[in-house]
Amino acid sequence: MSLIYLDLSNNSLSGIILPWIMSLVNMEHSKLRSNNCGENIPAAIGCLCHLKDLDFSLNFLSGSIPPFLGYLSALNYLSLSDNSLTGGIPKEMLSFETLIASDNSLVGSILLGIGKLVYLKY
Repeated sequence: MSLIYLDLSNNSLSGIILPWIMSLVNMEHSKLRSNNCGENIPAAIGCLCHLKDLDFSLNFLSGSIPPFLGYLSALNYLSLSDNSLTGGIPKEMLSFETLIASDNSLVGSILLGIGKLVYLKY
């Protein structure tokens, strides 16, 4: 049996985002909301091909939104709100149903095709 749903929200987790998360290849739902990860979003997340929902809001994340998140074909819901992310929204993100990236320091122009999103909070 493999872990499918992980909710570690509202804890005091800190440091690098759980390096063992890459081994959870069958995980579909991950909620790490309101911790203190304070790092960039790790590339290991890109290995989670079954991931449908990902919530990294309120985590002191910095850097830019990595385009590899857009290559997760099962991912429909992504929340990155209330962090310190910079740059723009990568064009690869246009396949999501829901993208929440409010309360960051994002810049740039609105992407063509943004209307394909069912829900966008920027």
